Amino acid sequence: MAAWVRKRLTPHPLQTYLGKLLLQHPLANGLPATYIACSSPLYPNTASSRELARNLPGWSYLEIPTGHDAMLLMPDELTRMLDSID
Repeated sequence: MAAWVRKRLTPHPLQTYLGKLLLQHPLANGLPATYIACSSPLYPNTASSRELARNLPGWSYLEIPTGHDAMLLMPDELTRMLDSID
């Protein structure tokens, strides 16, 4: 799996951390939304996003105890979690 992933890795664009995002509409456009946090480890740079998702009206907050690549590390659990979202 590591070799498969290594072939597909690309650097994360730095501007996504530095650029300002201007939204024309509220997050999720007023539709129900679910935030899934990969919690092992919980990265400090995503703390504000997790907190926002926990507190937004109409949003659900879920955690999966794995690293950022949940679709590779815990595919069955992630699939069940996604299937459970209304």
